[in-house]
Amino acid sequence: MIIGRMKLLELARKASKAIRPSITPIKESLKIEAVDGKLQITGMSTEMVICAYDEIEDNTSFTCVVTAKIFTDILNKMVSDTVELSLVKSDSDEIDILVIKGGISSLNIQTFDAASWSDLPEFTPKIKLKVNPKYFQDCAHALSKSDDRGPIIECYHIEEMESGYKIVALDGFRISERISSPKGVVVNDFIINGEFIKTALSIAGDDITIETDDEKIRVSKPGISIYGQMTNGSYFNIKASEAISASTSLTLVREDLLDAIRVSAIMDDSLVFDTDCKTLKIGSRRDIGKSNSELPILSASGETRSAQFALKANYIADALNSITDEYVTIELPEDLRAVFMKGEDYLEFILPRLIKK
Repeated sequence: MIIGRMKLLELARKASKAIRPSITPIKESLKIEAVDGKLQITGMSTEMVICAYDEIEDNTSFTCVVTAKIFTDILNKMVSDTVELSLVKSDSDEIDILVIKGGISSLNIQTFDAASWSDLPEFTPKIKLKVNPKYFQDCAHALSKSDDRGPIIECYHIEEMESGYKIVALDGFRISERISSPKGVVVNDFIINGEFIKTALSIAGDDITIETDDEKIRVSKPGISIYGQMTNGSYFNIKASEAISASTSLTLVREDLLDAIRVSAIMDDSLVFDTDCKTLKIGSRRDIGKSNSELPILSASGETRSAQFALKANYIADALNSITDEYVTIELPEDLRAVFMKGEDYLEFILPRLIKK
């Protein structure tokens, strides 16, 4: 089989991202299959299966399983535009040898018995949803970095409505939502591991489709299919948090607010916010030094009052960084039990910290 070297290398690199270190050599391998002008390379682990495929001009049928690192290292070091892959019997006649020829070089790799390779899981999708991958990236800051409270908190929750959908991430101190034109009631909801989505998006990029069959999940686009296990369990009920209404709303320039937080955070990881609905003061209270910033409030609505609250600096900075609007509106409930920001397609919800008198 003759194929472009860079095309072969690109497919092998994508599939290799599924592989995890193992004491079993075949688990660190790739399956290479060519049938009727279609080449597919598959990498597999217990967490993930990645199938990368493309059309090729050669119609030769071809199947082998080889160690991923050796195969990709050879293709990376070769300089020829094309390579030829062929299988020959070893001297013992027990295993096949993969011969890779490119330019003046020819290398041999031992293969594994293709019959020992696990078959791809059967997959008949029940749910199929086309999503904006940027929404996952925008919510990622609110995923928990620890599974001390169980794996659910490291996951995204996706709700599909009759029209549109919502993606939620939370870590117990903040909630981040991204919303795409939701209408009607929830017709499907499911939970996806955050690390799986992060890896899948790094490979598949944009314009992806997510499918589930209640046990497995597939993220795909033309040329790539990525399989993983569904996360089972019930997601947190955040309806009460979403229902909290603001008594005061303050609109500021987002970038100015973010700059003030970055500077003030040098002194303390918790910041105190004071407002009289005309200005917003941001300060720190550590003994080693103090910081003070004052920003004009462009507009205020609702109850005009003075308010003071404290937030963890990186929580509000992460939220502001995930928003691209020029202006941001900070919503303050009457009892200040939460601080949140809402836009057409987002909600950022942060629990305040106790202010020591």
